[in-house]
Amino acid sequence: ARLIRLPYFFMKKGNLSGLKNFTSGRSLRIDLHEGSKLFIGPDVEFNDHCQIAVAENVTIGEGCLFASKVFITDHDHYKNATLPPKKWELKSIPTSIGKNCWVGNNVSILKGVKIGNNCVVGAGTIVTKSFPDNSIIVGNPGRKI
Repeated sequence: ARLIRLPYFFMKKGNLSGLKNFTSGRSLRIDLHEGSKLFIGPDVEFNDHCQIAVAENVTIGEGCLFASKVFITDHDHYKNATLPPKKWELKSIPTSIGKNCWVGNNVSILKGVKIGNNCVVGAGTIVTKSFPDNSIIVGNPGRKI
């Protein structure tokens, strides 16, 4: 890694790889569940207060730039009315972000999303579906403009 600013939090029960020339802002949080895989390509930069939560597999391509307060995940929880939320099962579908993407402030990229190369994700967007290369994605839920 080139620079990882303090404080940071890594829960590493899975496999974290890549990170060549990686830069992060303050308060980066990475949660890797048992047996999960996170690959971060070369020359990736995260700004402050970002979180990556991985139950199965998340891949981030080279040269991506992430603004502050970005959340990336590959899972959510099954609701079970007979159990408290802490005991709900996880449902995971791999998530990937292509090369040279720019992701704005307060963006959430949810499970099963595939973002192509050279995409821009506007501030405040919640990405719930996949988008091809060279897309500009905005809104809640995210849509191509």
